[in-house]
Amino acid sequence: MTPRPSRKGDENALKALWREVFGDTDEYIDAFFQNVYQPGMASVIEEDGTVVAAAYAVPFGAVRYIFAVATRPEYRGRGYGRAVVFAAAGGEPAYLCPASATLRCWYALTMHARTVSYRSSVPLPAVRRKITAEEFRARREVWLDGIPHAKYSDGILKLFSVTGEFFCGEHGDIYAVDDGRVCEALPARAGDEPFLMGLNGAEPIYWGLALE
Repeated sequence: MTPRPSRKGDENALKALWREVFGDTDEYIDAFFQNVYQPGMASVIEEDGTVVAAAYAVPFGAVRYIFAVATRPEYRGRGYGRAVVFAAAGGEPAYLCPASATLRCWYALTMHARTVSYRSSVPLPAVRRKITAEEFRARREVWLDGIPHAKYSDGILKLFSVTGEFFCGEHGDIYAVDDGRVCEALPARAGDEPFLMGLNGAEPIYWGLALE
């Protein structure tokens, strides 16, 4: 089956697939479709008029992030996941964050993806204050001045804010936190935990929030 770009009217089918595969809340799924998604963002495969596989190419500034790769369980093993990922990447450099070591191996073996960045676990400081998404983004751009990095749209920050929060430490250090876990901290610390993988020759880049 050949993937096609998503179009207006696919939203309910895409939401149903997302809910079935990932089990996310309606609040989170609706936030994605209200704040981030646009027709054409997803590559989908249909069978008998039903969307059975999808992958989203989400822009983070000038770079492309492959997100929410999903195939209905009964259609797995047919190469649909690989097909929608390649279609979403569009032959251009793209990034993704596998949810497990098994998936990381799968992307490496089937798509020749390679790990291009690493991260470390960072504790949230005891002395901190909550800040807005806008202040977080402004401070982040100062910390990353001159460093190639993914940029966050308003929609990305609104999506993260469904379950996440932003903080600033006493020395201007900033943190994005979701369910008690620090997802991004600046200034960045060197780490050894595999993080992003790159497709189609994607070069190392600083990222941060991978919408995991």
